[in-house]
Amino acid sequence: MKLSEVQIQELYKFTRKHFVEHYDLQTELVDHLANGIEQQWKETPNVTFEEAQRKEFKKFGVCGFHDVIKDRRKAMAKKYRKYIFRYYKEYFCLPKVLKLIVLAIGLFFLLQLIYPEYKFIAITAFTFVIGCVFIWYNRRNQNKYQNKIGTTQKRWMMEGMIANLGDAGSMGIFPMYLFNTINSGGYQLKNVYIALAICAIICSYLILCYVIVFSIPQKAEELLTEAYPEYKTI
Repeated sequence: MKLSEVQIQELYKFTRKHFVEHYDLQTELVDHLANGIEQQWKETPNVTFEEAQRKEFKKFGVCGFHDVIKDRRKAMAKKYRKYIFRYYKEYFCLPKVLKLIVLAIGLFFLLQLIYPEYKFIAITAFTFVIGCVFIWYNRRNQNKYQNKIGTTQKRWMMEGMIANLGDAGSMGIFPMYLFNTINSGGYQLKNVYIALAICAIICSYLILCYVIVFSIPQKAEELLTEAYPEYKTI
């Protein structure tokens, strides 16, 4: 005995009721619950749909779908980081690596123009600007995501991560952390090699920010189709 379309939709409602927000995970759980219910009907044909549903749900334990949601978030976060690395590493290959080198040298000469006592202020201002950019783009992407949800009524976990920039808002404090580490270690930016190394690190950081804020969201459709083969068919 197979579940009807009405019963399938009831299972979707059931997963949403138990805090499963994303359509991709809802579909996986609905498929799991449906298979379990149909197996019960083979063994006990007289059991009702509601009773079979409750029995299948109990198999997830006292936490319900919580552990499944947690595991899926970890898996999607890992996949999201792979996407970042895929586009980030392109900037360390020719010809893009030449842009990174020019940017680092340019930043090095710029730092030489700043008096030592003002370098901390410069790094602070830089950090503030980066933080503002993250916040602005985060809100813009979230608004686009929410507007799309209002139209399709379907949430995809990976799409939410891309819209939220992978929860990378804390990256804005990295330049400040780097500068404080240099100061606490007693290093001097007057040393050419140290200054060049720091400029290279900061520029690599800027490239990473660019990938997260611009590259990944621009390729969202492509990445979502890769993550979910059924994405374009729904």
